[in-house]
Amino acid sequence: MVAIIGTALHWSDILVLLLYFLLILGFGIW
Repeated sequence: MVAIIGTALHWSDILVLLLYFLLILGFGIW
């Protein structure tokens, strides 16, 4: 249970970082 929650949080952090990175790239292109 704890491992699953930890993995979920880990993936959430990765997704947020990817979205943030894409946002920065988008503003850079504009």
